Amino acid sequence: PEPRIKMIVELKEGVNLSTLASEHYRLANETLVDHILKLNPEITNPNLILVGQKIRIPDITDSLLIIQDPDGLYKIHLRTFADPKSAASYRAAAPWTYKIDIVPWNVSEQETWYRVMTGSYKSRIEALRTVAEMKQKGFSLMPSPGETSWKKR
Repeated sequence: PEPRIKMIVELKEGVNLSTLASEHYRLANETLVDHILKLNPEITNPNLILVGQKIRIPDITDSLLIIQDPDGLYKIHLRTFADPKSAASYRAAAPWTYKIDIVPWNVSEQETWYRVMTGSYKSRIEALRTVAEMKQKGFSLMPSPGETSWKKR
């Protein structure tokens, strides 16, 4: 199944993606903002959004983590970080033994974030099974406050 939309909100003055993440998830970081961006591909710069713009807020579910790559294989999106050091630290501390890659992602023309991904799985179901295994080993769908250094913009 496709990621579920929790709600659609209309952007008010003074609100940014960090604010939306904080309001809807009680936490603001790159991972949560990245999930919001996945459902809003029309946003080409997370630091430039417009008052009145309608933003889809996703439910944080196992399905949201599954991304199909251009080769038709599936990857699991574990976390997103604004700097490669944080991404590397997360990868090194992961309690599971799956191969983990750090994938640079140009979140805007001026800014690169780093997605921490695992897999290449032949099916979405295989990837979802892996997420379930990882959760049994301590993986959480919601990042903890100490996992990243999201700067409010």
